[in-house]
Amino acid sequence: MHTSTAEASVAVQEQQTILIEKLIAEELQSSPRDRRSVTSEWKVRNFVWFLAPATVLLAIGTGMLMRGNVASLFNTTPQVVSHSNATPVQSPPQGRRKLKPAIATFVHRAPIEAAASAPPARSLPTTYGIFASSNGRMIRLEPMNIRLPDSRIAVSVLTTKPRTVVVPHGPLSFVAYQRELMTSAPDNAQLRILAQVARTPSSPAVAMANDAWAIRSVSVDLTVAPVPESREMVELQPVNPDLVLSPGRYVLVFKNQAYDFVVAGKVTDKAHCLERAETPDGDRFTECRNLP
Repeated sequence: MHTSTAEASVAVQEQQTILIEKLIAEELQSSPRDRRSVTSEWKVRNFVWFLAPATVLLAIGTGMLMRGNVASLFNTTPQVVSHSNATPVQSPPQGRRKLKPAIATFVHRAPIEAAASAPPARSLPTTYGIFASSNGRMIRLEPMNIRLPDSRIAVSVLTTKPRTVVVPHGPLSFVAYQRELMTSAPDNAQLRILAQVARTPSSPAVAMANDAWAIRSVSVDLTVAPVPESREMVELQPVNPDLVLSPGRYVLVFKNQAYDFVVAGKVTDKAHCLERAETPDGDRFTECRNLP
């Protein structure tokens, strides 16, 4: 590149020398008046000839500068691409503090704590029957082979069937799981007290009545609602959702069938105790004056 530039400069200088010699020869052959005009013309031409090489050199220098910039641009482009494709080596920052273990532990524990706070899955029976639901447990209730009296009769149906099913004291609900519930389900159900018949102090004839139980008309109404998980199930709940049954024995009346159970704890409600007295008109029952 430098050699071609020098050759071009020498050629320009040679042409300029030839032109100057030609002008001098014409000046010597012309008249004085012509010489003055030729001299003026020569001065203008000399300025133009001096300016022409400078312009050529300036153009050549500008071209070289631009070519160098373009070449440098193309030479740096692959380097940029190669840097972008290369995997950078990350050095640990000097001024950045590391996370404390307590913060990292909190980040990992958050999903576990959220999952632990989720409500437990609902417990439902897997076999047909009537169940008491207490604290997520399903407790099967056994049917009683008795004929239920009219709920308007205060005391009726003595039974000697011993207590079998005991449920914890606390909120209770019931689940009925029967095949026929898919097509026909009752609108309501009841809980009735099954009171123990105690000894009557003035009547020695009933001294052995401690193992007898009588169904009372005292009752708690239950609502019947479908269970979304199965069309063969219904849930029975007290009308008052805050109701907690006191300790004692009860009968669940569902579809004219009785299922008995005992709420654990010491009996404190006199409604669970009856005294029976024999009279000429028949047996007479009254609530116990004192609990046994």
